[in-house]
Amino acid sequence: MPSFSQDYFEIDVDEFLSQCSQREIEEVIECLKEDGHLKHTDIDSVRPTSPMEEFFEANLNKLHGSYHMLGTDDIDTIQKIANRI
Repeated sequence: MPSFSQDYFEIDVDEFLSQCSQREIEEVIECLKEDGHLKHTDIDSVRPTSPMEEFFEANLNKLHGSYHMLGTDDIDTIQKIANRI
């Protein structure tokens, strides 16, 4: 956790965020996006989903970052599906 020196004080992230207004939270999110800590799609695509969509997205999240664990046939199938969209 980052710390700031002015005779050293530490800011608890949860405590800090719980004291922020909605506008301040939005500023924090924008800073995280600009600094590359948060992808724009992580926040911008938030919308209500059905249980099936949530299940589908959870499965996609499992695949994300798992390229090295997939076989050639799996990768080809995923690429074919992506090309249809």
